[in-house]
Amino acid sequence: MDLEGNTMSKQAEFAVILKMNPMFADLGADELQRLSGLCHTQQLATGEVLFQKGDPGDALFGVRRGQMRIETGAADAPGSH
Repeated sequence: MDLEGNTMSKQAEFAVILKMNPMFADLGADELQRLSGLCHTQQLATGEVLFQKGDPGDALFGVRRGQMRIETGAADAPGSH
């Protein structure tokens, strides 16, 4: 379903979500279609790691629902700020 509750393909739904992001807002329909064809969803459990320092930078992640915490090491420990 899209943001108004209408049934649509997963690729079309990704295109709508991408278009709402300022980074992709100026893309044309063909570009959005190509880009949305590369998108997929991934659900994570609380505390599950999505990627770690040193992993290849070959993906772009967006949070559709919920929140993520980015930790870089000791500097993120409580009381270290």
